[in-house]
Amino acid sequence: MKAREREPHIERMFELERIIFFSDAVFAIAITLLALELHVPDIQVTSFAPVWNAILNNWPHFFAFALSFWIIATYWLAHHRCFRYIVRFDGGLIWRNFLVLFFIILLPFTTLVLGEYGNLPDGVVFYGLNMLALGLSLAWLWYLVGPWLGSCSPSSEGIIR
Repeated sequence: MKAREREPHIERMFELERIIFFSDAVFAIAITLLALELHVPDIQVTSFAPVWNAILNNWPHFFAFALSFWIIATYWLAHHRCFRYIVRFDGGLIWRNFLVLFFIILLPFTTLVLGEYGNLPDGVVFYGLNMLALGLSLAWLWYLVGPWLGSCSPSSEGIIR
């Protein structure tokens, strides 16, 4: 293969790496935004008992944080696995990826709603709708890649590696 023929492939792989790096950054920012909403209770005492009570009284927020952290980490793993197979892409893949990232970056907000209003059905439903949309958007992304999984050889010109 001549050098000129290899350059578009190398350039295209660099573009794919940029998509992956951008996606990783969005996942990292979402986790950071989750952590920024954890606040130390403001109490004016010198013993540990009121501190623990204040922390335990804030358990819905911490639970929502831990749940969302785990969900973001799980979706990052699924996203990483999906992009591990891709060698070619088009605008459809990019926009489907943006849709996944939209619902990932919305998660810190819906987590705040869950932490604050998790005792109300609307708070849980709002969080659940984000989870549903996130799951469906990632499934749609996998749908683009899925038909080629396991059906190509290393020399294949398919969409996955």
